[in-house]
Amino acid sequence: MSETVKNWVNGQLRFSENISFEDVMSFAREVKDGSEGEKIKALAVRACGEHEFGIIFAVEYDSAEKTRKGLIYKLTDKLKRRFGNDANWDISGSCWLIQ
Repeated sequence: MSETVKNWVNGQLRFSENISFEDVMSFAREVKDGSEGEKIKALAVRACGEHEFGIIFAVEYDSAEKTRKGLIYKLTDKLKRRFGNDANWDISGSCWLIQ
């Protein structure tokens, strides 16, 4: 088994039960169709509890620290503006793929 370090921002966005499945899907499509969409390596909507949904994702970036922080800021800013406290996240700039 080998490990490969990737320059990917990755994580999970989690939405409260106040946010519908349709709204989560709409947000996921908006991200996919947005300016960073071509860099997305993985994107999926999943259940996070009985009445909650989340989005898991991995987005490729160049190795510059500024680029990584910019991607994270854009995403978290968009989440807060649209969903307020009904969304939270666990996002990292490190990813080790196990092959």
